[in-house]
This record gives sequence, structure tokens and C-alpha cells, in this order.
Amino acid sequence: MSNNENRVPLSLDAEQLLKFLFDSSTPASDSEQTMNTFSWDEKRYLDALESLKFKKYIDIQYADDKPFDIWITNKGRELVKNNLRSSLQQSSKINIENPIRNQVFISYSHKDKRWLERLQTHLKPLEREGSIERWDDTMINAGENWREEIRKAIASV
Repeated sequence: MSNNENRVPLSLDAEQLLKFLFDSSTPASDSEQTMNTFSWDEKRYLDALESLKFKKYIDIQYADDKPFDIWITNKGRELVKNNLRSSLQQSSKINIENPIRNQVFISYSHKDKRWLERLQTHLKPLEREGSIERWDDTMINAGENWREEIRKAIASV
């Protein structure tokens, strides 16, 4: 593994998906079953897949822009066999004196929404690989108390 791969651990979603693919038949092609198993929506599933593909732990064949067949690579098999946690342990240790902060809270004026969208585009690769967790008000669902949601997001950063 390169230093860059050691620095960026897999997200918990990607870890769970890699273990699931390892234990399932190859190639895995039932995306619906996989999403139902984890109670994930399609976006969360695709983000986890992309993270694993980027790290070359899986290979994907697409049909109509959707994952059709998914194979776990030898690199992915080796990672699971060596226990994901122990392989990533060194990269995910937290230094108490210099803690790693990976949460990004974005505050912006709604008249600058296009700049938010550009920033989200640039941050997406870091989100996929699990380097950062982004929060902005686009994550507030309709009907939720927006002030309370913003307070909770700020408190978690």
C-alpha cells in the first residue's frame, strides 16, 4: 500500500460493503439485495462502491450506468483476509495531542448557492474516500427544524 492509501482509511460503509462482497458469491450483481441488507439508499451504496473501486478493492461492470457485476479484487480479498481493522489500524489511530479533524461545516449565503455547488463538487472525491464528512444546509430534510439541525451540526464539528 502506498502512503496515501495508509493515510485515508475506508469509511465504515465501504468496510461493511467490502466484507459483504467478500462473503457473497462472485460476481455480486443484486444491488437491491445489498442495499436492503444495509438499509442504504442508492446514493450511499454508490458512494461506498466508488470508494472501494477508487482504492482498487473491487472492479465493477456497468450496464445502463448502473453497477451490474461487482468483483472483489485480489487486493480487496487480501485486505479482508488480514482483517480490515488491523490493516487500517495505523492510519485510523487518533493522536490525542494532535487530533485529526475530518468534519467540514459549510456556512454560506443562499445567494451564493452556485459557489456552494462548486465547492461540493471539489469536496466529493474526499467524501467518497472517507477523508472528510461534509455538512451544509442542503442536508436538512423538508419539515425539519432548520435551526436545531444547524445547532446539532455545529456541535458535532
